[in-house]
Amino acid sequence: MTRYLSEEQLHDYQRFFDDHRRLKELVHELEELSLSIVESDPRWKR
Repeated sequence: MTRYLSEEQLHDYQRFFDDHRRLKELVHELEELSLSIVESDPRWKR
């Protein structure tokens, strides 16, 4: 669903949008690090 915000609403909510974007970036980074750790485990190379 698309919502159109007024300038005032955008100003009020921008921090939440920025935080959400940063959270997604961090989750992606965590996923990549976790995968890297698992893939580097020598037990997977049997």
